[in-house]
Amino acid sequence: SATTRHKVYKQRNLVEMADVVSSIPALNRALHAQFQTGKTRPLAWRKHQLRQAIRMLTENKEKFFDALRKDHRQTELVAESETTGPIQEAEMLLENLDVWCKPSVRSVPLIQKPGSGYVVKDPLGVVLIIAPWNYPFSLLLKPMFGALAAGNCVVIKPSEVAPACSAVIAELVPQYFDNDCVKVVEGAVPEATALIKERWDYIFYTGNTFVGKIIMRAAAEHLTPVTLELGGKSPVIIDESVNMTVAARRIVWAKYTNSGQTCVAPDYVLVVESKYQEFLDHVKKNITDFYGEDPQKSPDYSRIINQRHCERVASLIEGGRVFCGGHVDVADQYVAPTVLTDVDLSSPLMNDEIFGPLLPVIPVKSVDEAISFVNQRPKPLALYIYSENSSNIDRVLSSTSSGGASVNESLMHVICPDLPFGGVGPSGMGSYNGRKTFDTFTHEKSVLHRPTWGDASIRYPPYTESKIRWIKRLNGLKFSQTKLIVSAVMVGGAILAYNYGIPANL
Repeated sequence: SATTRHKVYKQRNLVEMADVVSSIPALNRALHAQFQTGKTRPLAWRKHQLRQAIRMLTENKEKFFDALRKDHRQTELVAESETTGPIQEAEMLLENLDVWCKPSVRSVPLIQKPGSGYVVKDPLGVVLIIAPWNYPFSLLLKPMFGALAAGNCVVIKPSEVAPACSAVIAELVPQYFDNDCVKVVEGAVPEATALIKERWDYIFYTGNTFVGKIIMRAAAEHLTPVTLELGGKSPVIIDESVNMTVAARRIVWAKYTNSGQTCVAPDYVLVVESKYQEFLDHVKKNITDFYGEDPQKSPDYSRIINQRHCERVASLIEGGRVFCGGHVDVADQYVAPTVLTDVDLSSPLMNDEIFGPLLPVIPVKSVDEAISFVNQRPKPLALYIYSENSSNIDRVLSSTSSGGASVNESLMHVICPDLPFGGVGPSGMGSYNGRKTFDTFTHEKSVLHRPTWGDASIRYPPYTESKIRWIKRLNGLKFSQTKLIVSAVMVGGAILAYNYGIPANL
């Protein structure tokens, strides 16, 4: 079983574990030294890493799938997304890298003329990426690819909770990527603790809030910036105008995909009283339509990652009355797709992130009551509103705060490459996806470039009354006025250059 494999993984040779931990400071120093050589900066190097990423994923698809089956008993479609998503990310980075890396021109005030301003996209340096177990490839590889595209050295730590997936990463990454600049560190708490003690130029962590706080404290010792992709309880709000057929189908799909082990899965549903029973009936029907009378036999229904997590999820069922589902088989790491009513709001079910296939459904009198319910709790990673009423939609979106949101949809916003994905407050900080991933691992360095000719004495002491008067005039000009003066000077300069042969670059 996966639990047995996990125990074996944790009970590996203590000497080996100590060797890994003791080697981490030297690994950190070596990567910083390697970054200083400038090896990762050329676009040719970055593009080669991205092409190698695509090769790794396409040439070893069965290895990735087999690892997901061992750790997760993952369904075929979810397993497929674990490789296609990172491939698409790498392809998009390759397609846009030339444009994204170009310096961007910025205006400078009149007092800085003649001169030009621009922003250079600098790599941060050496970054650490710590990945979760629920989507062990995509949530590791997508930020890794963005970090490489930005020109960084990278250390990745896959999750020990998915040991087969971790082993595949440790085997394949050294075969395809630059071993001087990309390193894999396997391990559990001792290795992770040793890693976060070191000085990194950026730490990117996906996981739970408890560990996120530990990482942020460690990063603060070196003033290291972080992205924390955490979680929370993502609510669904349903009003009277809902298209119930579509809403229930989408919510059931989003909730029970990967057995609810998705950070942005609907955590609970707030539904207006007039639609409460109708929603329950539709959800129950869709569960049967999707997974059959016995979901345990369905090839489309995943398992909980291990027995310990299975027992944790099962214990949460006590927080409500089972409307449908409720069956648990710990030995099989199975928790049935379950709907809960009459929910105890003070129970762990409604105070901890569920991260499993349990869906509490709570009736509310109005959309305003639902908004108040959400706002009385920590800011979630995602919020979903199902409605055909534009006024209600606008009110929910403008009156609540969440990392992301979807209207008449759930979960799908995280795979839109032009929509940054991240949390707010307790659900995380920072974001990534597509261009935003590249930006996350890039420093925008502002540059002012001025020639040495035309060095006006007005800026230097002694400051006479005349100088002070002119400085005040220049500082008091509005932005539109400075643009007009600059344009006039440029036109005048061009005329002089044409008529009197003054060099055009002056």
